[in-house]
Amino acid sequence: MTVMPVIAVPGARVRTLDAVLFVSVVAVAAAIGWTAASAMGGLVPAQNTMFDADTGRVLADYTGEAANYYRLKVHPLQGWIFVFHQLVLAHVFSLPAQTSVPLVSVLIATATAGLLYVVLRRFAIAPWMAAAHVLLFCATAGFVFWSSLPEAHMAGGASVLVAMLLLTGEQTRWRRAAALTASFSMVVTNAMVWLLRRIDFEPLRRGVRAFLAANGTNARRSVREAGLGVLLVLVLWAPQWLFLRKRIGIPFNFLEERHYVEIGAKTTSVHILGLLPPDSMAGLLTSLAALGILLAAFRVLPSRQWFIPLFPLFGVVLHAVYGSDSAFLFAPNYLPMFIVTLALVMAKVLPRWSAAVLLPIAALLLVVNLQSWKTHLNALGAAGQMKTYQAAVQYE
Repeated sequence: MTVMPVIAVPGARVRTLDAVLFVSVVAVAAAIGWTAASAMGGLVPAQNTMFDADTGRVLADYTGEAANYYRLKVHPLQGWIFVFHQLVLAHVFSLPAQTSVPLVSVLIATATAGLLYVVLRRFAIAPWMAAAHVLLFCATAGFVFWSSLPEAHMAGGASVLVAMLLLTGEQTRWRRAAALTASFSMVVTNAMVWLLRRIDFEPLRRGVRAFLAANGTNARRSVREAGLGVLLVLVLWAPQWLFLRKRIGIPFNFLEERHYVEIGAKTTSVHILGLLPPDSMAGLLTSLAALGILLAAFRVLPSRQWFIPLFPLFGVVLHAVYGSDSAFLFAPNYLPMFIVTLALVMAKVLPRWSAAVLLPIAALLLVVNLQSWKTHLNALGAAGQMKTYQAAVQYE
């Protein structure tokens, strides 16, 4: 298995620039997330009214009121977020839900932006170019809409980036197992990034038979490492169960997922690449453009990096057959890897001017998406679909 490239040890000047840019992009991400949270004015969209975001159920999980935590079957370690909220923010600091819940969501979104910068630098993307791509990510609708609302999917994007860090550099059995644990932890289908990384695509150039033969030799080792990764998930799952044990039921009962998917043609699967909200033609066109970039990446990137665009493409295919009506809700899982793909492509085709091109695009996207966010909130308020945090906790 080819080791992914790791950036050379930087000099003091580069380290200083990295520190300044890292702090800057994290601060911008936090500011955008808290601006989105503040726009709600202490209220929250009612359950399933914001592109199928299951707000009431997630709020119940955060606060422990009327919660049965059934989603831990498909978001195995998300319970640690609830433990942190209930033990630290609610109990120790006595913060009200309208402050503590969006604070946790914004912290997760901010961490995702920081992790994205680190991943881009790990792939030898220049500091200014990496910062510009992170700012583009923070300006997308997938970030603006979901950075302040309680949901699993921004944490899912962060877990994918943690797995990416573990899957680069020198590899050991336990490091690869920990990468599976990370990718699997918040959204189970995100484990596909680990599986795709384990596939060697280079033999495809010599035909399907060569591809199958080359990857067959790694299959047994991959199965052993997958077993270790799942074992780590179980070890981390048990303590949260002891704290949250409220009718959790059988762990990892993924087949129940089909009962909880909302039906309705609100979006299409390409909206997991949510640069703009999905309820406009511009949203569809920008998502299709992003899809085109992912497909073009296979002509530009070496085969050892094909797993990066393949992961968001997997998301498009997955949600074409499952939950396409809620595709925009899942955007934070896949947008970070789209941004990594875009950065690697731009480093090949437009290395000097990428930041200059992306920064005005990011600024325009941010203005449009923040305004769209406020427009959606106003429309829900006019329809009586905005509630206090306490009233939104309705899940039984």
